[in-house]
Amino acid sequence: MVARINKLADEHLYTGRRRPHAGKWRNPSGLFQLADGAAVSDRDFLSLWRGFAPVDGWPLSRRARTRNHSPGFDIVLSPDKTISALWAISPDFDRKRIERAVMDAARETLTGIVFRHCAVTRAGRAATEIRIEPGNILAAAFPYHVSRELDPQLDVSCVVFNVVHTHRDRRWRALHGYPLYSWVKAIGATFRNRLAWRLRSRLGVGMERHGDHGEYTRIRHMDPGLEELWSKRNARLQAHVNAVHAAWRTADPAASGTGASTTAALRIKRTATQSDIDRFRAQAARIVDPDVLHASIVRSAFNEPAERERAGVRREIDDIPRTLAATELVFGMPDIVARVENAAGGLFDDDAMDGWRRYALAAGNLLPLEYENPNPDAVAGMAHKRLFTTRDILDTSPDHKRLSGLSAQDPAEEP
Repeated sequence: MVARINKLADEHLYTGRRRPHAGKWRNPSGLFQLADGAAVSDRDFLSLWRGFAPVDGWPLSRRARTRNHSPGFDIVLSPDKTISALWAISPDFDRKRIERAVMDAARETLTGIVFRHCAVTRAGRAATEIRIEPGNILAAAFPYHVSRELDPQLDVSCVVFNVVHTHRDRRWRALHGYPLYSWVKAIGATFRNRLAWRLRSRLGVGMERHGDHGEYTRIRHMDPGLEELWSKRNARLQAHVNAVHAAWRTADPAASGTGASTTAALRIKRTATQSDIDRFRAQAARIVDPDVLHASIVRSAFNEPAERERAGVRREIDDIPRTLAATELVFGMPDIVARVENAAGGLFDDDAMDGWRRYALAAGNLLPLEYENPNPDAVAGMAHKRLFTTRDILDTSPDHKRLSGLSAQDPAEEP
């Protein structure tokens, strides 16, 4: 379960016959009078894609009429394969509940990370005049249900448009994209934690953590045979790696036969039809009884986190400065947020997670740093430029401050 960020390149993936079903606006500030949560129309979407205001059609930037206009960014949020497998074998009512949980987790991720920390623009012409200005932004979230390999895969494409309505002068400017990439790991961690909470609280699904550092969440009782059956993408990627290695061992790379696989056109991801659902259930029935497996996973009872679970999360969050410092002398606020979200593992609701973030940033061993020569992002106090170390590191590395260009400051809480 990861997050990927790509620059928007093909408008037809989101519009016309190839568009996913029921794209929704994420627009809490009401830009262009597009209602938050309303369905995305092709006309409004394409206007923003091309740099023009919906309805009125006036340009939002000087590049709107040129080929140099950049439409924005696509943040792809992918649940764990066990979640897609549960969706595929569930009856219609529970499939819709899982789809709502995925979309709600995506919306909360946009709100808690992208809209909160990345809604800024860079203003000013000369390098010495550049300043960071906050503003309002909007996005469109598109659900997918079927992968390019025709397996069940619940992805959400969150299209963040390249437009910011600044608070200070109410002008339309281009989105400053760099913060998005700085937050990508925290975006993925937030999405999987908030989705795990929703599956746990709404459907009674038991979740567990996995990965080298417990950074991922999965359904606890999913049959491994279904995961293997519907993980063709991983098999395809591994086959490609093997083919590349084989090409390195041949005198003529063309003889390896990799050319066709690298040039073949991929199917596009899409939403599911009833024939897809019937096919998924028939495939699953060769391995398990879909109804029995579904009933063993989805339970009506929801249990609050036990005290030992809360204590375990608290201990792990207390240990975040030490674990980060074990690999990095200096680490950023996105690193801390990602570790906090991973530690929760779907045990707590959104309000509680805000409290856990504040708790982590108030750790006694966590030492905020300041720049000797800050760039505009740091001058503006953007969260991704907030860097930390630990008091232990400064005690054991006396040259650390001089080499890093950073110095210690008084601890400060999250803005």
